[in-house]
Order: sequence, then structure tokens, then C-alpha cells
Amino acid sequence: MATYTPKNTTAILQKLRFFMRSTEVVKSPLQAYIVPSGDAHQSEYLAPCDCRRQHVSGFTGSAGTAVVTEHYAALWTDGRYHMQAEQQLDENWTLMREGLSAIPTQAEWLANILPEGAKVGVDPFLLSVEAWTPLANQLSNSGQELVPVKQNLVDLVWVDRPLPPLSKVFIQDLKYAGKTWQEKIHDVRQKMEGKEAALLVVTALDEIAWLFNLRGSDIVYNPVFMAYALIGTDHVTLYVDSAKVTPEVHEHLTVDEHTRVTVHDYSEISDHISKLQSHVAGKVWIADQSSYGLAHLVPRVCLLRR
Repeated sequence: MATYTPKNTTAILQKLRFFMRSTEVVKSPLQAYIVPSGDAHQSEYLAPCDCRRQHVSGFTGSAGTAVVTEHYAALWTDGRYHMQAEQQLDENWTLMREGLSAIPTQAEWLANILPEGAKVGVDPFLLSVEAWTPLANQLSNSGQELVPVKQNLVDLVWVDRPLPPLSKVFIQDLKYAGKTWQEKIHDVRQKMEGKEAALLVVTALDEIAWLFNLRGSDIVYNPVFMAYALIGTDHVTLYVDSAKVTPEVHEHLTVDEHTRVTVHDYSEISDHISKLQSHVAGKVWIADQSSYGLAHLVPRVCLLRR
């Protein structure tokens, strides 16, 4: 059985708490800050640059949530990782063993230790809509507020954070893919028609890799690449770092004159989503498993969730 040495997190937590109080970074001081496990695509397995919860706590399991207040730090994880977390967390942390009846939820724990009116911050791109909504409601019932924090505070204290991956995207051969990406787009548009959706926002990395018959290696042991996609009734847009797109991939995406993919930089997705109302006539379909940060940018009048 593997044995682990706890990481000393004292200095990291001191710096994180400093930024939680700093009105130069947050609009109002935070009484708690949540560090989820996932990335902006709600992936369980991550690129090194997205392992924020691991950096803050020292816990390396694939699932878990860290919550830091001014005086406490707690980590929730499931039964797969109870023994591992016991060994990896130092004395700054309290392990919350999910699955045991006596363990409070994050909202219950915060309600017990924070005053009414407390603000609980989180990077909205790291929490899905389906996770944000009940947590916000539970905190509100206790007189507390879940607030989006645009600047990820862990990134501010992570001085040697790895750069985002830049591995090349490559084509999945049709004999393995089963259908061309054009056929898949056609099938998706039929589903959209049934929902009366003018635009589909695709955020899950495995869905994007499957849809375009492309593969990548941005995450170890996962054949995916960092990207978003917008599927309209007459256009398709892929948001990906241009350095990852080879001439072969570009040809793969543009060879069909009837269904071509426009490639934009990965960083442009938020700006484009926020401007949808001005040029999309109809509903925008986005999954509740997508990030709250991205879904919240879709004008409410246009929003259709699945």
C-alpha cells in the first residue's frame, strides 16, 4: 500500500487568506473560499495547470473539494480516498469523509461556522450550474451568499504553476470514428431542431473530441484537448489554441464547403457567449453540467438548458 508525506500548506493558506481579504482582488472580503477539483470543463482528470485543489491542500486524489475560511480549512472527498487523504493532509486541514452519516455538507459546515451575511467565493468557471444552484440556495437559506470571483485566488498564490498544455491536436481515423464529423453535426442539428434551439454550446472535452473526430493529449491518459464548440443551424465554431491546430487538422475542419468549422482562440469563448443575444435568433442550449461562469453569460431570454 502506498504511503504519503503531507505537504506543508501553512504558507499557501496564509497567502490565500490574504487575498480573500484584499479588496484589490475581490469586490468585498470573503469569509470563505471554495476550491473545487475540476477545470473549466468540469473534468475529473486534469492538466497539471488545473490541479488547484491539489496545490492548496496537498491531496492528490481525482475528486474532492477544499473549503478555506479565515480560521479553518476542510476537504471533502469520497470513500475511495479517505485513507489517502488522511496521510496527505497536514495539521491545517480537517478531512470530511463523504458518505458517512455524521459528516456535514459544505453548506451545512459553512452555516455552522460563518456569521449571517458572510460571503463565500468561488471561481464560477470551476463549478457547474448543477452544483452552483443548490449550493447557492442552501447558503442563502442560512443568510450567506455564494459569490463569483473572477480572479482565481489559487492562481495568485501558485508561484510555479505549470503553463497550459500545448500538445498538437490530431485526427481520429474514420475507421475508428464510425461517422464523419459532418454526419455527427447533422445528427446534432436534428436534436437541436427538436428542442427549438438555434445554438448548442458544447463544453465537455470528450464530447468535443468525439464530435469533430479529433484527439489530443492535454490531459494524461485522456485523449482530449482544451476546447469549446458552438453548433449553430448554419455555422460551427471551435475554440482552441491555434498553436495546437496543424495544417492537416485545419484541412480536416474546412475541406467540406457546405459544413466548415471556423476556428477561434480558446480565450474568446466568454466574449462571444456574452454577445449572443445580438446575433442569435432563438434559444441557446447549454448543459447544466457546464460551468456556471459560462452559462451565466448567456442572456436569460435566450437560455435553454439540458
